[in-house]
Amino acid sequence: MVVSWKSLTGSVVSPNSSVLVDLGKNSVQGYGDIAWDLLSGFAKVFAIPLTLAIIGFSLNERAKKHQEQTEKEREARRQELEQTRSLRAETWKQMLPVCHEYAAKYYLPLSTASQRLAECLSQSNNSLTFFYLINLTRIMAETRHAIGGFYFKDLRGEVLAAECWKRSTRALLGATDDSLHRAVHACVVLLDAGENYGTFVQKFGMSSALPTSFKNSQVDHAWRLFVQRLSDKSLVEQAALHLRAFCGVIDFEVGTNLPLGCRSVKRLRTS
Repeated sequence: MVVSWKSLTGSVVSPNSSVLVDLGKNSVQGYGDIAWDLLSGFAKVFAIPLTLAIIGFSLNERAKKHQEQTEKEREARRQELEQTRSLRAETWKQMLPVCHEYAAKYYLPLSTASQRLAECLSQSNNSLTFFYLINLTRIMAETRHAIGGFYFKDLRGEVLAAECWKRSTRALLGATDDSLHRAVHACVVLLDAGENYGTFVQKFGMSSALPTSFKNSQVDHAWRLFVQRLSDKSLVEQAALHLRAFCGVIDFEVGTNLPLGCRSVKRLRTS
């Protein structure tokens, strides 16, 4: 495009002036071109805000779905935990009378016998220690025969009691194929339930003042092997330690399962 002009100063006419202006590429626009131009202009102004709004909306929706899924999983876990607790409470409710019976009938004598044996191991009366060893072995054998083992509220307590018993037995009697282990178990069948140390000495003919031998060959064989085992002080200390731990685990179970009257009996026996 050429732009020209001239100026009038009074009556004098100045020469014409002109300049060439390049308008670039031009075309005649139709309705489609006009619409496209409007849309392009709108997009240039609002494209970034709209994009950010869409991204924010998508993130919010995703966060809501994740939160809803988390809430569902949490509710499912809560319901599962509640069902487990209800089932455990119902199971324990049914087992509680049985546990009371086991604690009073089996665990209480077992705890008392193990505590007495642990105390005797620190003393010099070997014959009394020998009696309590046979008596404790007899009570444990009867318990296993009657109920099969330990049934506590917590499986960890059962495992701990079994491990303490295993270690104390190995320290005192050795492995199951050792001579002392077999000899002591052979004496168990000779000891009657409720028998005390006095009747034990009278029954097998040992002098309480100077215990040297027994009339019964099986008891005398186990006695001589046991005296040799007592000479190893480290084994005796290990046995006493594990017996006290064994007694502690059972006492905890007895204390939580027995009624108040039976707990008082336990305290009187241990004192």
